[in-house]
Amino acid sequence: KRAAQSDIGSKGRLHVRLVLLFSLIAAIPTMLVVIFASLLFQNGVQFWFSDPARSMFIDDNPKVLTAARAAGIGYVMAVTDPDSSRPPREPPAGFTHVSAVADIAA
Repeated sequence: KRAAQSDIGSKGRLHVRLVLLFSLIAAIPTMLVVIFASLLFQNGVQFWFSDPARSMFIDDNPKVLTAARAAGIGYVMAVTDPDSSRPPREPPAGFTHVSAVADIAA
């Protein structure tokens, strides 16, 4: 009643203006969070389903290595000495090779 009787808030317009102002103030951070979350989600999906050239496959079986290359694995590497209790194998033709998986980090 009092707001309706004053010159400033006649017919309740001040209340409507304040509600509208605070609604906009509350909506702006919400929209920023929505935009940021959607961009973050989109970049995460792109990362996980990105170019297969980022992937690496290491094995000692030439048939498995050939199948991995045919499947689109970006980098295929052979291991010539996967089992220290057995003698090293000959590296398969056409594949980069290391003697042990530990040599990759070195």
